[in-house]
Amino acid sequence: MANTQVEGTIHLPDGRLLPVLLSLDISALPITDSASDIALFGRAVEVFGLVEKARHWLDSPSVELENQTPRLAAQSPEGRVKVLGILTDLEYGFPA
Repeated sequence: MANTQVEGTIHLPDGRLLPVLLSLDISALPITDSASDIALFGRAVEVFGLVEKARHWLDSPSVELENQTPRLAAQSPEGRVKVLGILTDLEYGFPA
């Protein structure tokens, strides 16, 4: 088992910030060992709140990404910026 911890903040609807610390068994995740992939997954979990929702979003084709999955699009620097932007929009309630 390969555990890692991801720190983040959840923005509550009333404006409060809730610090979170996630402990993930990354050996069970279908991602590479690169720090950027782990960070992207952690950011998606932070936005969606559940590991399964984050995994589903990362592996689902997106019109905004020309029908690529966010995981695939994030492999290029430009795609990564776009994926992180979409996550930020989703976090703040803007349509992606």
